[in-house]
Amino acid sequence: MPPALPIRAVSFDLDGTLYATGAHKLRLLPHLLPQLALIRAWSAAVRALRGQRADDLSREVAAGIARRLGVGEDEAAARLWFFLDKTWIPALRPAHVLPGLGDALALLDARGLPRAVASDHAAEAKLAALGLGGGWRAVLAAEALGALKPLPDVLQAAAAALGCPPGALLHVGDRADTDGDAARAAGARYLCVLDERGSTASLPARLAALLDGRAVEERP
Repeated sequence: MPPALPIRAVSFDLDGTLYATGAHKLRLLPHLLPQLALIRAWSAAVRALRGQRADDLSREVAAGIARRLGVGEDEAAARLWFFLDKTWIPALRPAHVLPGLGDALALLDARGLPRAVASDHAAEAKLAALGLGGGWRAVLAAEALGALKPLPDVLQAAAAALGCPPGALLHVGDRADTDGDAARAAGARYLCVLDERGSTASLPARLAALLDGRAVEERP
């Protein structure tokens, strides 16, 4: 393999990386139970579309939800919008940002390394609710590009927006099968937000070690 390029920019997944989706589900459990069928249909529709490209991926997701719920596509899209904008996102708080993430972002800013969000889904409203709306060079959604992870499109777009080749991009995520594989497909480097103990608190130290060349990036 050719030697790795120095890291010139960093992208972050959002759901499960900047905040814990499992913990958020527990907080919202009474509100989620009436929408359980929708949540399961959405999850299944997204899984079925991973690895595929589509001109209008949001419509494909809505179509997948509609088939599973036995409703029209417009109704499926409206239900999903209501769930996200009226239930999931308004309940997010700055206190839900995972330990170590704030310090990791501050480390990058102190070193002058540009950063981006490279999420599967729209991220701006979630970032604002988490108190993380500022400091990003770009906020990108794979769904808007028509290619969910593990396809590399969103990371290639992130590298372009951050002004570096994909080989100089480090992507931080929580899932090897989506974030890690997307990084590998794009030719970028990958760092799991969780350490071997399942903690994010060590992220600033692990990130600094990579930036300083004291560690080798993780392989998906």
